Amino acid sequence: MHHLLALWFILAFGLWAKSMSKDHVKTVELAHWGSLDERKKAIEACSVIPYCFRALVANLEHEDREIREAAARSLGFLGLKESVEPLRQAIEKEQNEKVKSVMIWALGSTRVKNSREHAQYLEPMLNDKNPVIRRSVAFALGALRQAESLSPLKNRAQNEENEWVKVELYRSILAIDLTEQDTQKSLAALLRSKDPSIRYRAAIVIHELRVRSARDELKRAIFLEEDPQVRDAMEQAYITCVHR
Repeated sequence: MHHLLALWFILAFGLWAKSMSKDHVKTVELAHWGSLDERKKAIEACSVIPYCFRALVANLEHEDREIREAAARSLGFLGLKESVEPLRQAIEKEQNEKVKSVMIWALGSTRVKNSREHAQYLEPMLNDKNPVIRRSVAFALGALRQAESLSPLKNRAQNEENEWVKVELYRSILAIDLTEQDTQKSLAALLRSKDPSIRYRAAIVIHELRVRSARDELKRAIFLEEDPQVRDAMEQAYITCVHR
């Protein structure tokens, strides 16, 4: 009986795997040659299929902005080191700032041995005139976690006025060196922002990095917060800072 069950399981698994393989092949085909809607859906599905790599790279040059953006995002989720050069070439050519920001994020998400080289490539973009680009660069540098990036990140933070960029700069600085006391204080101060989205993001970062020095600021912020979603994020951050 046990042998029959085992045989049935093996056969069922084989049929399932074969079906999945066919589905993946179809996805790759649509990512290459499908209509715009089919192609976009296929590209999004490719975020978990490594052998979609060539189709995704080809779509970085597609004339449609949404296709290029989706291809860059899926490459970021895959995180393959082979994505680095195609992404860098695409960043240099890209004119749409939103798409470019996704490409920069994807570059920071790739698993590369010589991350310092890619950090050096990104660091000058911290001074880009567009805050969307600066924010993505800050996030990417935090993902690469190169100690040499601390100085340009801190220099940018001193001059940055956009709070969305600030929170990502602080996150990246602390991801590289959690002992940066001034940055911890600056991050906690964003819990007082007038923008609930900034307060929410600051609480998420504090929770993620376990910035224990933010406990008192969190306690005050929780007491004053009117937005239930933001307050929940603050409470989770407070629990992490106190008990973990």
